Amino acid sequence: MTMRGRLTSTLTAGALSLALTAPVAATADQSVPESIQVAVAEEAGEPWDPLEPVNRVLFGVNEYLMLLVVTPFAAPYYGVAPDEVKGGVDNFLSNLREPINFLNTILQGDFDQAQDTFARFLINSTIGVGGLMDPATDMGYEGRREDFGQTLAVWGFPELFYMVVPTMGPVYPRDLGGRFADSYASPWRYVAPDEFRDAVTYAGGVHGYAEVLPELEKVQKTSVDYYAAIRSMYTQKRRSEIVNGEIQTVPVIPDFSSVDDKAAPLAADVATPEVVDGVSAVSPWD
Repeated sequence: MTMRGRLTSTLTAGALSLALTAPVAATADQSVPESIQVAVAEEAGEPWDPLEPVNRVLFGVNEYLMLLVVTPFAAPYYGVAPDEVKGGVDNFLSNLREPINFLNTILQGDFDQAQDTFARFLINSTIGVGGLMDPATDMGYEGRREDFGQTLAVWGFPELFYMVVPTMGPVYPRDLGGRFADSYASPWRYVAPDEFRDAVTYAGGVHGYAEVLPELEKVQKTSVDYYAAIRSMYTQKRRSEIVNGEIQTVPVIPDFSSVDDKAAPLAADVATPEVVDGVSAVSPWD
């Protein structure tokens, strides 16, 4: 395993340890069972954040990493790259992820969408010049991002508590497990060269963050509590995706290890930006 792979593994293990062992925040009622607290939080539409003090620290770490690693490339890319180029990159990344979408639609029992997803991948990979274009949408095959976290939700697994993981951003334990499952289920993990996967990982991170950079800056300037705003928006987005609502673009922090090091790049802090061609711009490896 490379040095950056060991760094990611160490940070992730530490974050998961904190998530599993840290005491519930003083704002939670210790006399109420956790299962009831989760149910009440979800019913009220609010995220349950018993690890908030730890999460706020990790949120700040992720903000620093984003500023250091991604922003220097994302800002000029957003300002200089033509819309046609950004649209092509988005189409290409989305097309690479279609096998994962297909598998999860099958696992969810949504066979109509599975047929559309298969048709999209076939059409866009051929007529669409390797996914750079999206003729499938014009032909009536709408895209929809599906991940194993959504599949677990369909199967009845609860979201549990909100947490922030270094280099990964906000996530619920259910979705964290789903992301790792998706990374292992991706066919590109086993057939694509390491150099290609690394290039796609970082290009996807820069592209995804560039697409939402103006919205994130706006939220940061107008929010009294930036952390709480991102927590609320991320939670609403995930719950919307689970019920197949509007899928929004997700900025991505590129993982600091290659896919071959068994750690997949995962979503970072999110806002609610404009949809690009109906499919979210995310890394194909998650």
